[in-house]
Amino acid sequence: MKCPHCGAEVKSDDLFCPDCGKQLSAELSMSVGIRRWPLVVAVLAVAVTVCIGGALVLGLLLAGSRTTVLEPTPSPTWSPTPSLTTTALPEPTAPSLWTVYSSEELGISLNYPGDWFVQETVGQKQVVFAAEEENLQVAEFLKGTSFAAIVSTTSEVGTEAPDEILDELSGFLANAYGQVQFGEMLAPSIDGYDGTLMSVEGEFGSTGGPLRGWVAAVVAYEHVYVFTAAAPSEDWPEYEPVLRDMLDSVRLSQPTAPPAVPSPTMPATALPAAPAPTTLPMEGADPEEPDDSIAEAAPITTDGRPQAHNLHIQGDEDYLCFEATAGNAYTIETQGLGGDIDPVMYLYDSEGQELAHNDDASFDTLAPRLVWVAPSSGRYCVMVEDLAGEATGIDANYSISVRESAFAEGADQYEPDDSLSQSSLIASDGTRQKHTFHTSTDVDYVSFAAQEGVEYTIQTGNLQAGCDTIIYLYDDAGVELVYDDDASDETFASSIVWTAPSTGVYYVGMNDYRGRAGPAVSCEIWITAQ
Repeated sequence: MKCPHCGAEVKSDDLFCPDCGKQLSAELSMSVGIRRWPLVVAVLAVAVTVCIGGALVLGLLLAGSRTTVLEPTPSPTWSPTPSLTTTALPEPTAPSLWTVYSSEELGISLNYPGDWFVQETVGQKQVVFAAEEENLQVAEFLKGTSFAAIVSTTSEVGTEAPDEILDELSGFLANAYGQVQFGEMLAPSIDGYDGTLMSVEGEFGSTGGPLRGWVAAVVAYEHVYVFTAAAPSEDWPEYEPVLRDMLDSVRLSQPTAPPAVPSPTMPATALPAAPAPTTLPMEGADPEEPDDSIAEAAPITTDGRPQAHNLHIQGDEDYLCFEATAGNAYTIETQGLGGDIDPVMYLYDSEGQELAHNDDASFDTLAPRLVWVAPSSGRYCVMVEDLAGEATGIDANYSISVRESAFAEGADQYEPDDSLSQSSLIASDGTRQKHTFHTSTDVDYVSFAAQEGVEYTIQTGNLQAGCDTIIYLYDDAGVELVYDDDASDETFASSIVWTAPSTGVYYVGMNDYRGRAGPAVSCEIWITAQ
């Protein structure tokens, strides 16, 4: 496991990096992982990383305002949650008082204990239930008993198979936390739809102790519904039946868009003119505020002149926009970081599709930097936020600039090699090729001839300027066969040992994992037949 700040090797139970001294936390580890595993965003936004997603609106539904309990409709039964130990669980005993939660926007209704607390964020398509109000808070979420649900479209998640979602999730959790165990995958029925459920047990960073729980997923109405349940291990026998009954009570429907607020109808009687609204300045905000969305993005020139910003409130996101010309290169970089800010930067097109991102330009700085070539002319946006979402105030300042040029400097001799059809040939006798990642989205491809039954070792090395490679192996049809990020815990170089299933041409794609770019960001690649 590596420190997200400096790249140094750290242990899974370290609270602070032994090299740079910065605090390590589950939230930081997950924020890095989310960018690498887009599929897990839909699954983990509530289960583990709800505290990273941004501010949630706290809604407390009092027990005294309960409504009629939903009448359960008959549905196939499902096997009990798999236990990771042989301890028998008590029979389900529902609380004496249940309340109904129902949301047309999320397409979910379910029963929950009337003395629990609820936190709903329709805009983020999620709802959280907790036995204690304090566990609705960011820092306390994974320290108590909770049940959560999040909804995404199948196109957002990228699959319609619930088992694929949980496979991806378990792999991600195993990579992020070494002290997590998984139970067998079960197939419960959720409101009559075939779902998948997997139990989880372990310690998720500094959560206050071991947790037990499960994650379930089901696809209906072209949406993916993910449900999570968790409780401290010592309390699991008490709460597991309650959490199971909550899942059994779930009813699904087609999610709807939030209803539009109707415009008020003005009476015929003339009213006195209202005074012009007074715009109050936000305390500590930079001059470009509000710039918290693509629609509100502040314009920035492309002549390299810096623009001053600060992250004045927790979770602040600064958006900037610029006009780009197809084929031209753009260097977007930050500098002059103040306070404890550790910014991360994202590049989007006008539709909000992420094109590139970067955390640190090198191991020597926390300032992000992107080098990018515009695929088409138009408006593009940059978003900057603090990696941990904690650095705030007028001291959490930085400057950002965008510099346009006719081409991106530092392209290696094999360019263009940005697709399988443009791949450069490489021998399998250990001959090395040096490649440079001259843009943040640069992916270099090499191709080689392989013989059936022969074992090949594909390696990168001699990494320069903080390069951190990740390599992918493809067959002649472009199907990914295997990939590798770090060959071991002691290096950022990559290595694949593979035996060719048939004779033919195969391809290797490689890029910098963190999106670092520039003439000095380079590596060597070589392939050796055994």
